[in-house]
Amino acid sequence: MPTRIPVTIITGFLGSGKTTLLNRLLGDDHKLGRVGIIENEYGEVNIDSKIVRDSPLTQSSDEIIELSNGCLCCTVRGDLKQAVLDMVSKVPKVDCIVLESSGVADPGPVIQTFLGDKEVAKVAELRGVITVVDSVHITEQVVRDKQVASQIAFADLIILNKIDLFRGDPSLAISSLKSTLQSINSHCDIIPTSRCNVPLQTLLDVEWFSGKASTQTKTPNPPSSDHHNSKISSVTVRVNSVMNKSAVELFLSKLVSDHAEDIYRFKGFMEVAGSPGRQYLFQGVHQIFGGELHGTCTPGQLPCEIVFIGRNLDRAFLQKELDGCAAFPLRFNVSDLVSCSTPGGWVSGTILSTWEEGNPYMVQLESGIPNILGMKVFAPVDTDTFIKAEDAG
Repeated sequence: MPTRIPVTIITGFLGSGKTTLLNRLLGDDHKLGRVGIIENEYGEVNIDSKIVRDSPLTQSSDEIIELSNGCLCCTVRGDLKQAVLDMVSKVPKVDCIVLESSGVADPGPVIQTFLGDKEVAKVAELRGVITVVDSVHITEQVVRDKQVASQIAFADLIILNKIDLFRGDPSLAISSLKSTLQSINSHCDIIPTSRCNVPLQTLLDVEWFSGKASTQTKTPNPPSSDHHNSKISSVTVRVNSVMNKSAVELFLSKLVSDHAEDIYRFKGFMEVAGSPGRQYLFQGVHQIFGGELHGTCTPGQLPCEIVFIGRNLDRAFLQKELDGCAAFPLRFNVSDLVSCSTPGGWVSGTILSTWEEGNPYMVQLESGIPNILGMKVFAPVDTDTFIKAEDAG
């Protein structure tokens, strides 16, 4: 696959300081390369005429303007997908994209654009989500506005802004606020700051989705029992085993189907049977999820770990279900005669191979319904629900 443009999403409630952060990207000679900035339609960033470069791009486009520091900037007024595709098609290409999500909106649908749209996923890779938080008002906001809790839940990095407004030593207030934030999302980094004064490279180094962070598992603090009425929390489950990829996907599909409103986001990594020494990264937002092989690991040494963020999470249930997705020793061998469950009933067949594309078995059907005779099918889980011995009845 050709190199995809890395994308960082920045979100944060109104007044958090998100605009200050974006203005630094717009105005500074930050030497971060050619950054594409996509601003939401309600954005408050004022692009000063002094930093707009007089170039053919500026003259020829009403949608995207070029700035004196080499950045490109556009405002989304309709189709986010088209805005992303337009940005990545510019020559010379941008090195990365920073996308501002509306301060009054759930960032979930924005994330889904990068996970669920094949055309976007082909050219752009979502690296992570940064949420800017107003440290003075966040305790009240998280109770009053569900969008604030949602923005925290989706974050890979939280910028705890405006700590200079606390009188005296802010360390106690910062510690308390971190506990508040970690009660919702215990698996993100938190950077306290004033006026969003963080190294701008930090915005581009959030790489949970790229695979680099998956080898550095964080140890989350125990979540607080007080969720500030948001009922949003995070749960991490782990299995020390190579996994059956198809079983994990079936588990996640049923989970998000049955609990679509409660599962905000999940992200994880594992080694899958059939791909030894490769790590498989996957992620999801509500009912859209996907994954891919990305990077290497020591065969048999990478645990499966999934972080779930949402409401009413049952840790015991999630752990039990994930435990059942481990790649257990297979019951059948290549060339064995078996019966496979198909939409038309049980059909006899012969096992051609094991652990193809993350499935325990590939079977060639040999009898039964005429129009599927000779068809090759996968048995996704090695249980009698999907495959059994030919003489099992």
